[in-house]
Amino acid sequence: MTKLHRLTTQIRPDQYKYLKKSAIEGLSISHIVRVALDNWITLQEAVDTERYDKWKEMLMENIETDLRVRKQAVSVNANDKTHHS
Repeated sequence: MTKLHRLTTQIRPDQYKYLKKSAIEGLSISHIVRVALDNWITLQEAVDTERYDKWKEMLMENIETDLRVRKQAVSVNANDKTHHS
């Protein structure tokens, strides 16, 4: 597993609200921030090397993967609530 470093940052209230709303089991705020930073770094590298089209392709793959993870987590949470009712 990759070693992670703790980072403290300040964000706007609307950004925090969005992150809290978007974070679900299996998709933490930290994960959302790491993916966003990875996308930003990759964009900067793509611009520097004139590989913007490749970056767009990679970004779409990341978005599709994250959507699948989110749908699975929502499905699991819905099933858990149904079984515990």
